Amino acid sequence: MKKNAILRISLIISVGLCCFVFYSCNKKTPGTVLSPDEYINYTVNGIAYNFTMPMDSVMVNDSLETISFIPYNEVIGNRIPNVANDFARIAYTQTGIAQGSFQQLNIFYTLQTGAYINNISGYLTAVNQVMIKITEYGAVGQFIAGNFTATFTGPPPGNTPYIVICDFRVKRKM
Repeated sequence: MKKNAILRISLIISVGLCCFVFYSCNKKTPGTVLSPDEYINYTVNGIAYNFTMPMDSVMVNDSLETISFIPYNEVIGNRIPNVANDFARIAYTQTGIAQGSFQQLNIFYTLQTGAYINNISGYLTAVNQVMIKITEYGAVGQFIAGNFTATFTGPPPGNTPYIVICDFRVKRKM
């Protein structure tokens, strides 16, 4: 009898621990922001997607490299664990960046849209020039945040239209 009681208590503790680990490590429901600190939220034709720390990897790269010889920054979101081609990449000009500035979008990629690379043929094209409004720009260790709305057209022959609304907030590492 005592042995059965000890086994039941051990089982209850084990189940409780497993539930805690499962819910602590489980992926979020799509469209739900679990952490208000670091994220990339976007909608494509009205359907919401996101990358949110700590369930996903979200980072900013203040790059010294250049796209067309213009210094740029990029915000990248990846799934944890990694899912092939399911990432977001937002690259934009770095020159004159500050809170309240508008930075030109150079690269945008998501699994749902494919790639926009500054209107290079064979990729998405932007209907109008896309500018990201920088809403927060702190020092290293603080946050950069921004948003944009864009209409892209997919490559021929489909020419699929994509209406994208995006906002992000990521802690600067460099």
